[in-house]
Amino acid sequence: MIGSYVLITDHSRGELERTNVPVAKRQLLTKGSVIIEDNVWIGEHACIMPGVTIGEGSIIGANAVVTHDVPPYSVAVGVPAKVVKQL
Repeated sequence: MIGSYVLITDHSRGELERTNVPVAKRQLLTKGSVIIEDNVWIGEHACIMPGVTIGEGSIIGANAVVTHDVPPYSVAVGVPAKVVKQL
């Protein structure tokens, strides 16, 4: 189940650098696939960043920013998301 206004992305516009190139014209880079396994719940306004795997049966809290893998049957919340409970 996925809540409203969730962002799931597998790319970025490069590292922050001091150049005169506008962000929109920087090369689009991939940092790896996003894998969301079965029976995962993702709360409203959550952001799932590139290269992340969310394990089976996990719950991602509302407004969380997931930057690292979440093990199966875990609850992850916060910015950046941290596992607070194992189910």
